Amino acid sequence: MHDVTAIPPLPRRSDTAHKGDFGRALVVGGSVGLSGAALLAAGAAGL
Repeated sequence: MHDVTAIPPLPRRSDTAHKGDFGRALVVGGSVGLSGAALLAAGAAGL
């Protein structure tokens, strides 16, 4: 990897930070009778 292609590290988060403090998520998925994966993804994202 060259220095030009390297990205800077992410800033450190405080010990009291919550995942909701740093962005949002939208889950779009599923179909009639097949919503299980969308529900699992939403639950994992804390929605």
